[in-house]
Amino acid sequence: MVNRINLSKLPGLSLLVFLIFSSCEDQLVETVVIRNQVSIFSTDSSASEATPSDTAKITVFLTDYAPDDLTVDISINADTVTGPENGDFTVSGGSLGSGSTSMSVTIPQGEDFRVVTITAVTGDGDVDNETCVFTLESVSADPDFQISTMDNTSITIIDNGLSP
Repeated sequence: MVNRINLSKLPGLSLLVFLIFSSCEDQLVETVVIRNQVSIFSTDSSASEATPSDTAKITVFLTDYAPDDLTVDISINADTVTGPENGDFTVSGGSLGSGSTSMSVTIPQGEDFRVVTITAVTGDGDVDNETCVFTLESVSADPDFQISTMDNTSITIIDNGLSP
């Protein structure tokens, strides 16, 4: 039976290590090394239309440092069309695609993550909060990198109930 799992990224070794310990005598049972994986998660899962400084943040994370610039394509499934011209949020740290239902994030060579900041924009008088799901779709420039099982995350745009 597993008692605890230590998860750490070892500096300079460019890999993610899970140390799995047994509940009996706290002995190391197994070490699992994960390489060449791309994950996504929310570090702040809401942005408010009423307070522009209240932004949401998602992070695209690599288990290895990028050997070259690595572009990750992300689909956006939202309650509304996104984008600065006609939607409920803007992004920095990523580029919105055509129709604003996709985004790409480039992780520079030698780095292992990129933070994307989402800023809410006052919508068209909607009074409901809106959920946006970001899902990893593909990784370009390096066929060795694969999408991990942590392949999606969501944020909530908190509506202020006012018309623009």
